[in-house]
Amino acid sequence: MERLAVYGTLRSGLGRLASLDVEHALVALGPCELAGLLVDLGDYPGLLEGRGRVRGETFAARGASVLHRPEPDAGRGPGDPA
Repeated sequence: MERLAVYGTLRSGLGRLASLDVEHALVALGPCELAGLLVDLGDYPGLLEGRGRVRGETFAARGASVLHRPEPDAGRGPGDPA
């Protein structure tokens, strides 16, 4: 099974996973710590490499499709920053 670590409102019970309709495809494995620093990106935080520690949660994916990565330009229009 593929594993995924998340932080913030993507952790269990905080609502965001349900709104993304992926809860059915993930199995919660428990808490974890991610190396890095959280930065304010406006509507959501971003995780950058750094010396800090961020609390997160590890999940196992029931299928690879939940971990699909969109093409690098997916969702961007002409003139949008890369």
